[in-house]
Amino acid sequence: MPYKYNDRVENFEKYNVNYDALFNKLIHKPASISYNSFPTIYAPKAGNELYAHKFYIGSVELFINFNITYIKRFLTDFKQPVKTIDIKKFGIKNSPITYSEERYDDVHLSSIQPIIIAPFNLNNQSEYIVLDGNHRISAKRHHNIEHINCYIHKPNKNFEFCFEYDKILYLLITNL
Repeated sequence: MPYKYNDRVENFEKYNVNYDALFNKLIHKPASISYNSFPTIYAPKAGNELYAHKFYIGSVELFINFNITYIKRFLTDFKQPVKTIDIKKFGIKNSPITYSEERYDDVHLSSIQPIIIAPFNLNNQSEYIVLDGNHRISAKRHHNIEHINCYIHKPNKNFEFCFEYDKILYLLITNL
């Protein structure tokens, strides 16, 4: 899938193209688009934490790639409020907040670092997705801990995404 970041920063530079031209091709001649045509705008620096959220529209698998390092920096620099949420609101699917069940260890269980959730209501399946904290949620749910601290954040700045495509798709889904 051309939209998924695959931990190789050099791949981002390879796709640096004119986004408007790509979009026009996509609308008018989709068969003419090759794998190398996809744009990159925000190539993350090595060491940045990224999250690729996978979802489906019909039978088409898509990804939105979030730059967690920059989102965390924004949340702390601008002293965003931390909320406490009931752990029962989290589920694998068809829950108010969707997360991915992950392996965890004692560090995840004892962590007090807030998780990060973002609005993502596609086909009324859930209201939010977890951008950062899936391991912590898995640990706390398994050990019947009732609440977890979180940031509720709506990414909308260029640096919070890996590709311009990610930002456009996210804003489209969350503003429908």
